[in-house]
Amino acid sequence: MQSKIVRTALLILFALAASTFVSMGAFRVGPLPAIEVTPQLPVIGRRTPVAIVASEPIRGLSDVRVEVLQGGRMHLLAERVHSPRAPWQFWGARDERDEFVDEVGRDTIEGLGEGAAEIRVT
Repeated sequence: MQSKIVRTALLILFALAASTFVSMGAFRVGPLPAIEVTPQLPVIGRRTPVAIVASEPIRGLSDVRVEVLQGGRMHLLAERVHSPRAPWQFWGARDERDEFVDEVGRDTIEGLGEGAAEIRVT
């Protein structure tokens, strides 16, 4: 009788541990990526170099897009595709960091004019 209780208790503990492990994998989300945008000049001129660094050390980066927005128009500067680790993987290959260096300005982006513009990284 006592061995049956011990077996049942061990089975319940094993089931709880297994469900905890599965839940951690199923609902695991990495943090938001850290993004640094560093223009060489404080304003966008004819050809202003802009360095962009995106990093996410836990699961890795997914797709990264760099766009310039002005007056309701969007100009795509760069796009790279990465594969993050699956939520249930706690180890394995991933792209933790990506760096872009692009020139932004009237000479490099058709239709870019005077006025405020925004560099968006998603």
